[in-house]
Amino acid sequence: MKVVYGDDGLDDILAGSNKNDQLIGLGGDDILFGQVGDDTLEGGDGNDILSGGIGDDTLLGGAGRDVFDLSAGDDVAFGGGGNDHFIVNGFAGDHVVITDTSGRSDTLDFSGGDTGAIINMAAGSLSYVDDRIIELTGLSDEGTRSLEMVLLQDLSGSFSDDVSTVRGLADDLVDTISALTTTVRLGLASFIDKPTSPFGSTSDHEYLTQLGLTSDSEAWIAALDAMTVGSGSDGPEAQLTGLMQVALRTAEVGWSSDALKVVVLTTDAVPHFAGDNPVGDNDGDAITDGPDNDGTGEDYPTLDQVKDALIKGGIIPIFAVTSGVISDYEAIVDQFGFGTVVELSSNSSDIIEAIEGGISEATDTLIENAIGTDFRDIITGNDANNLILGKNGNDKILGGNGGDEIRGGLGADKILGENGGDDLYGGGANDKLYGGRGNDTIEGGAGRDLLVGGIGDDVFEFNITEADKVDTVKDFEDGADTFNILDTVLHSFSDISVSASGDDVLLSIGGTDFALVKDTLVSEIDASDFSFGLV
Repeated sequence: MKVVYGDDGLDDILAGSNKNDQLIGLGGDDILFGQVGDDTLEGGDGNDILSGGIGDDTLLGGAGRDVFDLSAGDDVAFGGGGNDHFIVNGFAGDHVVITDTSGRSDTLDFSGGDTGAIINMAAGSLSYVDDRIIELTGLSDEGTRSLEMVLLQDLSGSFSDDVSTVRGLADDLVDTISALTTTVRLGLASFIDKPTSPFGSTSDHEYLTQLGLTSDSEAWIAALDAMTVGSGSDGPEAQLTGLMQVALRTAEVGWSSDALKVVVLTTDAVPHFAGDNPVGDNDGDAITDGPDNDGTGEDYPTLDQVKDALIKGGIIPIFAVTSGVISDYEAIVDQFGFGTVVELSSNSSDIIEAIEGGISEATDTLIENAIGTDFRDIITGNDANNLILGKNGNDKILGGNGGDEIRGGLGADKILGENGGDDLYGGGANDKLYGGRGNDTIEGGAGRDLLVGGIGDDVFEFNITEADKVDTVKDFEDGADTFNILDTVLHSFSDISVSASGDDVLLSIGGTDFALVKDTLVSEIDASDFSFGLV
């Protein structure tokens, strides 16, 4: 593998080869292009552009606002802390997996698609475009994806009371994890330290797979009950060795290829790092070197070795740790670029809540924005404040539970705001806009549009730019809903003509009709129902 580093702090352009390369941008606004091969691209700090090229690539963005080109291959992307942009149209038949649990304005961009897209922005969901699948990690409400969780338990002496507590909570823990999705497999592994002074006693172990992944919850509970607490003579333990080994030993642990895979590491101590046992470098493989594979013949792994093992295994770490070491593990997660840290009480009595919350925090991808294609899209938002752009097809767009901004584009769109206080814009054709629940702002755009406010105090907006463009307003509620005229030249209700049209009211300005208000009386329309200009 070719490994290429950028200059820290400089804006680099790094290119791979026709083999499996590793490109590391470090600091700066970098451009990383893997070309051909199964590449690993790490942007680091800065606003980076990452393009894996042809091949099954792994892309890690880092802290800045990164752009991911995921248009070729079965790519895996980790967004990091910035407001990231994921370009996801591309080669037919590919499967892209995106994990991005942070950032406040991340975007899924389908705009280059050659077909209409089905876009679902919820964690754990699948979206489709160009006969390819885009998966956002997480456990969906439907529970369709399997979960594999290995509890990596600290068995050192200082953690003995916690081990006893976890045993007593085993039944409830299994019930809670099993309820997260329809298919759950649990595994169990442990670490203490190297069985030699000054690290540990001769009966300790650096890593042990206690039980491979299984759907037999009773077997998992029995394995948990059978664990024996050891010593661990010094303060730090072999957490990093344990984490790397549980990721590398695919067959022994039983990891599958298509599950959501997490390791929950419980501890109250900091880890040993590379350099603490300088008898020889750790070679990063699945063997702990030394007599009887006890680990005494090599050093502890580097953080990069552990990170690489987790990335290759597609495994997300959750560090469930006591308060005194939280900052230490937050620093590790920062260097990994993925995973999370959750706090345990001093005796781990809240481990159920910690693990349940940690799985959600570490795996539930939250994407706030989406851009559709030029064809007919079906787009469903999530619980964030979404910005959804439908572009040019005849789209159907459903907002989520946040305060969404939805813009339909040039097609004849159907837009439903759902439960938040939403801003809905129809665009250039004859659109249908439904506010749903919440105080919504609804503007049809250039076509002859249907505007339905729904439940809440809604604002119907009009920009009087085209003659004979009449929008239809349904469910207007006097005293709750209002009309806003965006033309800044007009400042008074005296400019508005209100006339009956059967059971409806027709609104006009300067002889130009702009709204037909259904099932409303002229007497219900007065100056209190109007505002002018931007509000």
